[in-house]
Amino acid sequence: MALTAVRGHYRNGQVVLDEIPPGIAEAEVLVIFAPAEAASEKRAEAIQRMVQQMREGFPIGGKGYTQREELYAERLDRYGNSNG
Repeated sequence: MALTAVRGHYRNGQVVLDEIPPGIAEAEVLVIFAPAEAASEKRAEAIQRMVQQMREGFPIGGKGYTQREELYAERLDRYGNSNG
């Protein structure tokens, strides 16, 4: 017996699948809940990646701003210090 895994979310007493499992019309299921901390850790990591990319700048070509740091200073302070 082969197992099929599909991501989903539990909301208001219902499990909502992110995709329809291929080739399965009816099946017994086992639901395993992932801890909410995992999602908040991923969010914090994504924010840190965003802050790092803002510090490095975005390679979009052209001459660019000479005072780029001034444009991002407020955002870097807010998100970089985890106050935002």
